[in-house]
Order: sequence, then structure tokens, then C-alpha cells
Amino acid sequence: MAGFTQPVYEVIAFSLQSFSVYDDNYELFETKYNSPITVSALSEYKYQILDTVSIQNRKTYLVYFHPKRKKRAAGLEGLLYIDTENYAVAKAIMRIRGVLDISAVHEFNYIDNEKLWFPADKEFKIVKGKSKDDIKILGETFKFDGDEESAKRKKQSSDFSYLLSKSYNFDVKYNTPITIKHDAVAIEVTSEAINRDENFWRKFRTDSTDIRSNPTYIALDSIIKKRKYEKKLRIGRKIINGYLPLAASRFGLAIFVEL
Repeated sequence: MAGFTQPVYEVIAFSLQSFSVYDDNYELFETKYNSPITVSALSEYKYQILDTVSIQNRKTYLVYFHPKRKKRAAGLEGLLYIDTENYAVAKAIMRIRGVLDISAVHEFNYIDNEKLWFPADKEFKIVKGKSKDDIKILGETFKFDGDEESAKRKKQSSDFSYLLSKSYNFDVKYNTPITIKHDAVAIEVTSEAINRDENFWRKFRTDSTDIRSNPTYIALDSIIKKRKYEKKLRIGRKIINGYLPLAASRFGLAIFVEL
């Protein structure tokens, strides 16, 4: 939420990668692919057992998968670490290689008492691929310069840049009865969430800010204000609700067109 005067919950819903690797569709950077472990996966992917690897003192099969048929758009490929005893996923690496090299890693912890692998953390990374044109992502927040055809091309700053996002699960409890009031809602935010003080958030930070990250918040404030992102989001919400604001009348009243 850095840079916004009020929380913009649409940002939370933006999906860089799926939370679960067990869903029929795996989502990577807002694009859905058939999961390599879904029931129909054998008709789409080829599999190869590369090795047997130990993770947390448990044997796993290291399985490489990739699409059977070549398509215009890059397909999902990666590695699955499958527990040799219960055949659960102990680790997963998903990857798309095209004009952008996008990868997602899912790490799990084995819970002895429950006899299962539970999600521990996940990582999402974007690296520059091969493209003659400039690439702009996340509303031009992140840019990669295009590759020139000249063999003597000098390295640009974006050749060494990458986008990295990490998420960690903590304070995990098992077999705790819960009641989901709104099962059709993916994200629910309590009314007091935006009024928490600094001491509250400090308890839940897994890392501290440093001398490099502190100026980032100032830069985000300036970028969002200059590009008027909040105004664009307000207009977008009204359009979704079925109204398009056109102009203000001479009496200061907004004029809306119902869609």
C-alpha cells in the first residue's frame, strides 16, 4: 500500500503466483495455465524423473515437466519434488521463458505429527528475456530495455535488474476450528486494519527496512501522485459499478452516464 493515501485493495488481489500448487489451474503473473499435477495434465505435459533428492531428511523424486506441443506463447515448465512415500509436493518450481523470464518457487515444511507437507514460503521473480522492444510491466513501474541487433551492444542497467517478491507463512496453527462467513470472498479486510499503529505492524515484520529501502517509500509517494494512479483507480471503480463520470456541471454536481 506504499504511496497511496488510502488502501487500494485491488492491489492485494493482484496475483503474481498461485497460493496452492494443487489447484487445477496454476496462475503465474495474472495468466492461468493447466497445473502439471491436475487430472488432465498427462495430455499436456511430458515428465522426466531426473534424480532422487533428500529434502528435510525425506526422499523425493525430482521430476522435470514441460509442454508436449510447442505454442506461440511460452508454456509452463518446471521442477516438482515429489515425496516418495506419500507422493505429496515437497517443493515446486514453475517457470515461463519468453520476452520475460518468470519463475515461481514454492517451499514446504514437513510436519511429522500431521504427516503432510505444509506451505512455508513462496518466491516470484521476473528477469529480462530476449526482446527487441522495451518491456514495461506493472504500470511502467518496472522497465527492461530492448536488445539491439548489434553484436557490440553495451549492457544496460535493466540487463542486471530483476523483480523479486517473497512471501512467508508464520504463526501457523493446525486443526483449529474456524468459521468462514463469506466463502465467496477471496480477501476480507477488517475495518480496523487501516488504523493500526507502527507498534502493531512491527510485530509482524519478518525483516526491517534499511538505508536503501527507506527512500523507496518517498519515491512511491511521488510516482503515484505524479501519475495520478489514485484518480484512475477511482474512475475504474465507478465504471465497474456501471457508471462513467463525464464532467462536472455548473452547479458542482458530477454527471454520470449509466452503462
